[in-house]
Amino acid sequence: MRKTILTGASVLALSIAVPAFGQTAPSTPTYPSTPAECASAGNNCSTIDQAGTDGNAILNQSGSANVSAINQTAASANVDAKVTQEGTNATSFVEQSGGPGVFVPNASGTFVRNKIEVSQKGDGADSVIYQGKSSRLQVGVNQDGDSTSYVNQEGNNSAVEVTQTGDANDSIVFQSANTSTVGLPFNGNQRTGVVQTGSENTSGIYQGDLSTTSIDERDLTANVIQNGVNNDSFISQTNSGGRAEATAEVNQQGNDNMSLVQQSGLLGDAFPVGTIVDVDQFGNDNMSDVVQENNSTRGDATPASAVIIKQFGDQNDSTVNQSSTSGSAKVTQTSEGINPTSPRARDNRFDGGTDTVRGNFSNIRQSGLGQNDATLNQTGQLNRSDIRQSNVDGIATATVVQDGTFNNSDIRQTAAAEATVNQLGSYGDNDSSIEQNADGATAIVNQFGNNTTNGPSFPTNQSFITQSDDASAMVTQTGSQNLSTVNQNSGAFEAVAVVNQQTDPTAIGSGDDVNESTITQSATTSAFVNQIGQGNFSNVNQSGGNASPDNGFMYAVQIDQLGQDGSSTVTQTGMGNEASLMQLAGSELAESTITQGGNDNLALVTQGGLDNFSSVIQSGDNNTATVNQYSNGNSSYVTQGGNGNSATVNQGVAPSIGG
Repeated sequence: MRKTILTGASVLALSIAVPAFGQTAPSTPTYPSTPAECASAGNNCSTIDQAGTDGNAILNQSGSANVSAINQTAASANVDAKVTQEGTNATSFVEQSGGPGVFVPNASGTFVRNKIEVSQKGDGADSVIYQGKSSRLQVGVNQDGDSTSYVNQEGNNSAVEVTQTGDANDSIVFQSANTSTVGLPFNGNQRTGVVQTGSENTSGIYQGDLSTTSIDERDLTANVIQNGVNNDSFISQTNSGGRAEATAEVNQQGNDNMSLVQQSGLLGDAFPVGTIVDVDQFGNDNMSDVVQENNSTRGDATPASAVIIKQFGDQNDSTVNQSSTSGSAKVTQTSEGINPTSPRARDNRFDGGTDTVRGNFSNIRQSGLGQNDATLNQTGQLNRSDIRQSNVDGIATATVVQDGTFNNSDIRQTAAAEATVNQLGSYGDNDSSIEQNADGATAIVNQFGNNTTNGPSFPTNQSFITQSDDASAMVTQTGSQNLSTVNQNSGAFEAVAVVNQQTDPTAIGSGDDVNESTITQSATTSAFVNQIGQGNFSNVNQSGGNASPDNGFMYAVQIDQLGQDGSSTVTQTGMGNEASLMQLAGSELAESTITQGGNDNLALVTQGGLDNFSSVIQSGDNNTATVNQYSNGNSSYVTQGGNGNSATVNQGVAPSIGG
């Protein structure tokens, strides 16, 4: 990354740097050569050419092998240059070339037209500055150590400040267009741009479309501050439309951090619509990548695209890609130490292959029209989150909170849907997947994974939700070894699915049994599954609708499995059916099947004891079946094919309340 940026910068510097000494600037300036009168000199060399109005140049050199060239060409207007070099092997080239323009006061109230200041101390410092197409231009550049800085500004209200302290720092700034700003030079009232302290830092900032002479960029601003060793930052902002804005700030503290920000294709009407990127990385070996493609005419007061990324700790990875009107993504990743098993590979369910998770990993992609929003907060180790949103003329929101170890979350939204995932617990190891393909779909997943000593099944909690209609699903998993699948298919308009799973495998059985719940809905209906115990299985399939359950029911299907190794299957294909199953605490190996093919049927099943079986089949209408099993080894079969029938089965004695 570092060497690639420097190589490209060096090539470009050679092609569009200052002209040769004592020559008129060619259309494509070339790198200067030592003038003949300085060829025999053993150390300092200075050449100053001035033409135009109000030119001013001050040069101070001390030490050996210093070279400085200042060429302020014709029609440069209120030009000014100041170079101070101390030490050895310092080189500075300054050219200012431009024409008359409008005097505009700067932040301090003074008029500024063209201005360059370069101060270099230490060994082997280089600075190349070129300013053209004059308007209000300023530069800056203060280097201490073995630094290299190249600045190219092509007119309008450009401003740059580069301060580098340490060894082997590199900074490259190209600005071409209107109000381009990296920072307000000379410590103005705006955050300074590109401040690097330490060793071997690299910053690149290219603003405006340098490939065209028809410039209509507005208000591009970029700020970079790096402290530490081997930090890399690259910012490219290309703006090709009327009065669009772009702002990018990168602050990296630590070592071996890298940030890439690229914003391009910003379009708008007469009002600002721009984008904002703010990246702060504190720690070592963190990486952040942000790409925003706006292409937007503002439809309301909401700015298009905004990203804020903050990474704390070591080896966090974040990638954000936004291409839309509006759209906001917030990523906060905090790694609490490096896990001994790091790095780990996690499957990429959307693209195939695997993602390498070091500290924490995040990938957010937002595309489409309308308001996209995504928020991620990761704390712990080896957490992974992949959020993708793509909608047209809608609103999609996704929120993910991960705390612990080895949590995994995937969210894919192709419509105006809403998803919330909370993965917490003393250990973690939770896995959640949400796919939403319909407007109005909502999904909430809460997973609280706890450390287990007996459970060999990992991830500890797993939740899979697929929504293809305007439906809602909520899954809560506490403990470990819980599995939930919710499928809300087309036709499940306003369907509701609620799943609650809670286990304590260290206290129940051997800890190798998984609670499993599957809900499939294809109509306007509702289902509730509550599994508190271990090794329970529930399958609910609803293709018949029941928008308003009665008989005191909140849901068309209510399942409570409080024992161990219970099994429940409920199938509703008719309309207005209701089913309730209760497998009591202390029960084991209970099995119940309820099939409702008619309409407006009611089934009530309660199972306690050991090894009980119940089957209820209702193919008629308006039938009621009640089954109570409290002793051991019972079997019950109820089949209702007519209409208006009622059946009650009691096997064993109900336990007394409180005992």
